[in-house]
Amino acid sequence: MKESEYDYRFLVETTLPPPSYYPKCGTVANLYKHGKKEQLFFDLPMHAKRVGIFVKRQRYKCNECGLHSLKVFQI
Repeated sequence: MKESEYDYRFLVETTLPPPSYYPKCGTVANLYKHGKKEQLFFDLPMHAKRVGIFVKRQRYKCNECGLHSLKVFQI
């Protein structure tokens, strides 16, 4: 957590296991990690300061169909 005069910022990272299949094409266990993405969400203010939550999540790509962007996301 970082606090400034106007903001609280939290960084969270997913801890889910890798997916066992790719839901768009049904391929089983033929995925590889395709990088991490950090996304910012804003929550309701707290103590008259903005609250931002940075979520780091893993992205996967299917080796069979070549589709991207299977995002594992859970807080």
